[in-house]
Amino acid sequence: MNCQFQKADAAYCECIICGRRVRGEDPDRIYCACPGRRGPSVIEKAANYAKAVTQHVLTGSQTRTDEEVSELMQLCESCEHYDQQIGRCGVCGCRCNKSKSAWLNKLRMATQHCPKGKW
Repeated sequence: MNCQFQKADAAYCECIICGRRVRGEDPDRIYCACPGRRGPSVIEKAANYAKAVTQHVLTGSQTRTDEEVSELMQLCESCEHYDQQIGRCGVCGCRCNKSKSAWLNKLRMATQHCPKGKW
């Protein structure tokens, strides 16, 4: 599959799938093999997790009920960004599962929300 470029600015085009930036003015004349959608880096995942845990602790460690987690899990499982194999959000990199531990499950933390605004 080739990257699908669109004009980013006067000198560059950017792939709408993987985010690759390539110097060129005409997106229809640039061809590159697309690695596919890239998730967050290890550093970005760590930063996102640290932010979520900090908010969770500072607001009294409030958690969601099993029913609320199940409803949110259904939304995650139907999302194109959710990685079913590893149980992680492909946007923020956080674990989204049915675990009862808020430390292992973003859905359990009452202060957290979907980075795409789905819940």
